[in-house]
Amino acid sequence: FAVSDIQKQLVSECNRFQSVDAKWKAQLLEIQAGPSVLSLAASPTFIEELREQSEILETIERELDDYLETKRMAFPRLYFLSNDELLTMLARGRDTSIIE
Repeated sequence: FAVSDIQKQLVSECNRFQSVDAKWKAQLLEIQAGPSVLSLAASPTFIEELREQSEILETIERELDDYLETKRMAFPRLYFLSNDELLTMLARGRDTSIIE
């Protein structure tokens, strides 16, 4: 969600992604600082947080797919691009060398 156009279009998804990203980084620090990864994995709250974050990411992915679909509907030739290619192209909207 580094592209300002996408951030403007998907405000709530961007905020949710930033929240999940921050939680993920905090969990990684907790894993790094902890004596044993297995003790964290046995924690029901840790596993539940991972599940919740996964569900949020799946929702964000669906919303992003819907956003890309609207772009494809406006420009049917974009159906030939994968989601990754289309996101790259949208991210570099002003850079015409990517279109070649």
